[in-house]
Amino acid sequence: MANSKVILQGETLIDLTADTITASVLSSGYTATVADGQKISGSAREDFEDRIVSRTISEAYTNSLVTYVSDFAFARCINLPAVSFPNCISIGTYAFLGCYDLISASFPVATTLGTGAFQGCFAIQEFNFPNVSIIYSICFQECYSLTAISLPKFSSVIPGRAFSDCYSLTNVYVPNATAVGDSAFYNCSCLANISLPKASYISVSAFMSCVALQSMLLPEVTKCGYYAFKGCTSLSCIIFPKVSSLGYYTFTECYRLVSFYVLSSSVARMETAIFGSTPIGGYSDVAGQYGSIYVRSSLVTAYQSAAYWSAYSSRFVGLTDAQIISLIGYLP
Repeated sequence: MANSKVILQGETLIDLTADTITASVLSSGYTATVADGQKISGSAREDFEDRIVSRTISEAYTNSLVTYVSDFAFARCINLPAVSFPNCISIGTYAFLGCYDLISASFPVATTLGTGAFQGCFAIQEFNFPNVSIIYSICFQECYSLTAISLPKFSSVIPGRAFSDCYSLTNVYVPNATAVGDSAFYNCSCLANISLPKASYISVSAFMSCVALQSMLLPEVTKCGYYAFKGCTSLSCIIFPKVSSLGYYTFTECYRLVSFYVLSSSVARMETAIFGSTPIGGYSDVAGQYGSIYVRSSLVTAYQSAAYWSAYSSRFVGLTDAQIISLIGYLP
């Protein structure tokens, strides 16, 4: 081995006194030892995840000097219980990937979270990033125990699959998010409510299979991508004050959707089959309970004859301006 030491910002991370780590050793499943006696092992394979060296760190790790956690820095540190980086600004790609036992992470000044930064951190229950303004895709994917996330300064698009398969997630605080990316909350089966007061776009499959989601008010959303709420089996009410476009199959298999409000000042464009297997579309798992589409009174006739909307002509209910103001507090 050409180098015997690995040094990061003046700190010696690995100090080898002999060529104990080679590709053949790792691919054979053997264990190598660093200078402090810590053992590491891994597998030299083509796939990047399988080439990550699995390590055991059984104590909380704190470092006040680090301002950047590099790509894969703690990936597969399977017994790492806690980390604290009080001065870290940025967290790299897959920095904590597969830290299965991580239960606490403190990054009070961090502003950027890289792709997959905490992917597969199965044990962590809550993240609080008071200063994060940028996150990348699959950042928290498969954080199975995560119940709450707070990103008060995040003011961009929630990226694709950022929280997908976070089965325990119930509370999400992202008040300044401007849009929700592809499958961002896919299969978050405990997510019952989320507030997105500034989001203007809900992308493809964004909330697909969020089976606990019950109601939503999306005051600024103008467009929903296809399958956006497909399989949200508990969703009963959704309100769109400004929507202008709804993608196909948007609400398919929302078995309890009985109140659908589209309150824009002109007829919204819709694709085919957005209400498949819903009460509005004629399906009801409660005998005789079918849904209604609430629009401005002045637009009922236009909706009843509009492309695709006409298939639901008997479901339209007109609302006066006063009724709309009573419902959402203002007239869009």
